[in-house]
Amino acid sequence: MRCACKHCGRGFSRDWNCHRHEQICKKNPDVVSKPKYEPCIDNINTAITLNCKFCGKLCKNILSIRAHERTCPANPDRKYVSHTVGHTAWNKGLTKETSEKLQHIAQSCSKALKGRAGHKHTEETKKLLSMIRKQQIADNGGVWWNSRSKCKRSYAEEWTKHILENETNDIKFYEEYHIGKWFLDFAWPDRKIGLEIDGSQHEWTERQRMDTEKDAYCTSQGWKILRLKWSDISMNKPQAIQIIKQFVLTSEIVDYEFQHKLTKVKKGYYHLPDNVWEERKMMMFNSGIDMSKFGWQSKMVNHTGLTKRVIERTIEHFYDEFKDKIFKRKPTTLGN
Repeated sequence: MRCACKHCGRGFSRDWNCHRHEQICKKNPDVVSKPKYEPCIDNINTAITLNCKFCGKLCKNILSIRAHERTCPANPDRKYVSHTVGHTAWNKGLTKETSEKLQHIAQSCSKALKGRAGHKHTEETKKLLSMIRKQQIADNGGVWWNSRSKCKRSYAEEWTKHILENETNDIKFYEEYHIGKWFLDFAWPDRKIGLEIDGSQHEWTERQRMDTEKDAYCTSQGWKILRLKWSDISMNKPQAIQIIKQFVLTSEIVDYEFQHKLTKVKKGYYHLPDNVWEERKMMMFNSGIDMSKFGWQSKMVNHTGLTKRVIERTIEHFYDEFKDKIFKRKPTTLGN
């Protein structure tokens, strides 16, 4: 502490802070206290009218009445000037036949939508386009309709293609091979085998129905289809590579079972096997705690060792079994 106020004795570490405090110190006799704000008595009971003083229109509040009076048409000193009053659109009543400007705009739009009028391809261009299209059809297995040649490949398909090219040393395979009304991700038509890599969208009910229909059709045509889930491949890549290699080289589908790992979706929530959910449910049911009473969650945490989040997830998983047993707050009404 370098200095202190000579009126109240308060200490300061800097001289200029001490000097500034002395000028406004309450114990300084030279400081004149400022009078507090006193509202005007004449304006307290004055009624605020929300009617425009020029046209009498009733407005919602004081802000809207001020804005309206500033732009009111009956206000002789209003600042707002409309730029559309007394002016009509330049093209009102005009047509392509009566206006050269409209005719020019119509021709420009027509060229942009339909192309150049009267333009024809030369014989050279026609032959080039024909050759390109024939090559596309040949690359697509001889099918000219419903082609997937321009579809962007997923990461799972790109990874599988890399494995087929580098691990199996296969002669040739077709991508997006057309069979009936279906497409196979990877196919060997001469041996009638196909490989399908399924992403998460194949878990949908409609996609599962379509996949079952596709497999049934391919089997009726004498094809063998190996269908693998990318979620299984990504967590068991060495095992998946061996399964794909054996299928490509021997045309035989071996029995396999992937190890399922926990995949984190959200913070604190995992995809778990059904037996884990059943075990948690039975722990809650066998705890002997009345879940219809207030405060049952804290008792359940102490008894079972499960966290409140896990308990909530378990209830969501088996909602139909828990909905009539858990405590629910009664709705309250105002005034009671």
